[in-house]
Amino acid sequence: MHNTPARYIVYCLSLAMRSLPLSIVYTVWVGIGMVGAVIFGVIFLKEPVNTVKVLSLLLIISGILGLKLSSVT
Repeated sequence: MHNTPARYIVYCLSLAMRSLPLSIVYTVWVGIGMVGAVIFGVIFLKEPVNTVKVLSLLLIISGILGLKLSSVT
């Protein structure tokens, strides 16, 4: 059996779901992916950076942090 990156991703997701609800885990997962895609595009694909893009990324990051903090019991 092959150890693909997707297998590790699903494993990490299942570990996160042991202590957090699915709605929080999936939202954080998607948010991290979105931020990562933008950073990749800016660094490697030379996509332009503007104020709206930076502010939007900061809102996404603050939303991720807020969701994480709201789920701490």
